[in-house]
Amino acid sequence: MRKLDWSLLDKGVLYDRAEEKKKLIAAFDRRISDQSTGEFILLSGKSGTGKTSLARTLRKHVARKRGFFVSGKFDQLQQSEPYSALVSAFTEFVTIMISHEDQNHIEQFKQSILKSLQRDLCLLCEMIPALEQLVGS
Repeated sequence: MRKLDWSLLDKGVLYDRAEEKKKLIAAFDRRISDQSTGEFILLSGKSGTGKTSLARTLRKHVARKRGFFVSGKFDQLQQSEPYSALVSAFTEFVTIMISHEDQNHIEQFKQSILKSLQRDLCLLCEMIPALEQLVGS
């Protein structure tokens, strides 16, 4: 049996994911060109197939365009928490918004949240405590 030398692989390179990377970048570019729509992207597959590495490549592209990138990861050990990945992603986003330097931007985001969520706000604040920091109690 022949032993493979894995040290030759560059850990920073995605292998055989060019098509998926192109689709992710196209989805983001579509989003910034049409401000009236939004996209929610889910990456799925077996563990160890490079989903996290693929997402990281989009993070770099988003940062170059001065956008926001958040992610959440479903953990097999947290199956009792069905929305853990979404809660993690939205918590990260709210935390980014709270720490934004432009107070006008923060206020616009706050007002948008208050207007959009109205009666569901209490439920979401329970799931995403950082949201209460933004909108107040």
